[in-house]
Amino acid sequence: ALNILRLNNDAHDKLIEVLKAQEVSMRQQSGKYINEYELLNISIDKGGKSAELMILAFKPDVSSNELYASYLLGAFVQLYDDWADYYQDIDEGVQTVYTNNYWTYDDLINFANYLISAYQNKNYHEYANAIKYLISLKHLAEYKRERDKNA
Repeated sequence: ALNILRLNNDAHDKLIEVLKAQEVSMRQQSGKYINEYELLNISIDKGGKSAELMILAFKPDVSSNELYASYLLGAFVQLYDDWADYYQDIDEGVQTVYTNNYWTYDDLINFANYLISAYQNKNYHEYANAIKYLISLKHLAEYKRERDKNA
């Protein structure tokens, strides 16, 4: 079935890593306590490896710096998604850095500002702009959170 995707070797290997990261993330629903460091690593790895897979699938000649920049962007997107899914995750018993009260929206913005600064210093302006754009959509994420809260 994977042959249909016609992934290059690097992308294929990354797909395996994504599947493993997804498997590890199932621990978030186990009901067993997970500390902040582990929860953060689960989200970062899940989002980061997914973003790496996407760039490797569509741009096989990616540099190691660009691959790492993609990893960090994916990590941010996953952490942003975790924040947006807060009430849904509470209802479903999913542990995240937000549901366990380790992180707040301010922590997410601090991470975003760090990434924006790092990306601009390395001339990865498109990555910085992607993060700025996601932050600008906060009202949509807040709408989803409120809808989930009232569901």
